[in-house]
Amino acid sequence: MRNVNPLSNFMPCLSTNAEEMGICLLAPVCTYYGGRSTGGDCRMGLTCCVNEITSCGPLITFNNTYWQSPAVISSESSCGLTVKLDQYLMEQRKPVCQIRLDFQAFSLAQPNTESVCNIDSFQVAGALNKIPIICGDANGQHMYLMLPRASTSVQLVMTLGTSSSPRYWRIKIAMLPCDSEFLAPEDCLQYFTTSTGSVMTFNWMDTTSRATRQLASQDYYICFRTELVNRQSSGQVATMLCLSHCQVANGQPFSLSGRVEARSQRLESSSCANDYVVFPGGFSFPMTEPVNQRDRFCGTLLSQMDEADTQQTICSTAKPFRLLYRTNGDETLTPSSDSPQLGNQGFCLSFEQKLT
Repeated sequence: MRNVNPLSNFMPCLSTNAEEMGICLLAPVCTYYGGRSTGGDCRMGLTCCVNEITSCGPLITFNNTYWQSPAVISSESSCGLTVKLDQYLMEQRKPVCQIRLDFQAFSLAQPNTESVCNIDSFQVAGALNKIPIICGDANGQHMYLMLPRASTSVQLVMTLGTSSSPRYWRIKIAMLPCDSEFLAPEDCLQYFTTSTGSVMTFNWMDTTSRATRQLASQDYYICFRTELVNRQSSGQVATMLCLSHCQVANGQPFSLSGRVEARSQRLESSSCANDYVVFPGGFSFPMTEPVNQRDRFCGTLLSQMDEADTQQTICSTAKPFRLLYRTNGDETLTPSSDSPQLGNQGFCLSFEQKLT
């Protein structure tokens, strides 16, 4: 341990149980800063120190900090946290270009029938990209916050109204230096780095309820890193991204607009004017006749065909692989509105990168 500066190593690390991220510190220093020693994969006698915050109003400077909801949450209140950014701090040492938020647990009150988060909400201040206001459920979701070059802080704020619904959250806050290999492309709120998986909108859930779960005023890009895919045991760069409905037990895997369940966008040109997803160069796979390549999809079923009642796999060869998800500010007020009897759910889509 001789000549080891207790503040000389703030490298990211993984806890012994492989369930938490932290930073490498000497155990006494970890305790001094209020962290929890977890062993982990650190060297030179250091421990993987997990920093947890369980209060409102703190200022944090450590990478891989977990913000846990307080034991007691009051209605008609707010609970915030500030991430301080300073490359001259010993625990940062480099300029931070992005922050990644991982919602390991997240539940606030649901939106109203117009899809507005009018009781509870989570908001971010200080980012360059568009960060949507969210509420409801977001377990397993993530966000990338793009930071201004001279950024000194970012604020995360929970605004809580009057509700009997349980509120809780656990958010991992990762600071990504400007030279990190894990940076997301510019303007991407979400970034997926596997060849297969699922992507869902905030507050989507596999549920029997048909109450509105889609959130108002969403406007963000979902991006996918181009991956290697195998063909005859040799890895090749994927040339196509394909989307299809998630497998669900009771929920609606695709429900952005419309008056009936399991029906794709209507014939009218205005049918995808309010709430929709843009998938550039989308086409059905395998191709169907007539070929109807389109970019914009809505309704309650994913299909290239208008007024269809059978879902299709939609693929695109346009790179970079990305989606644009956009909703307006209501469900029933804007012309070409949705039926109040059918609350839209958002979407859950399985994705797979392939070779053409």
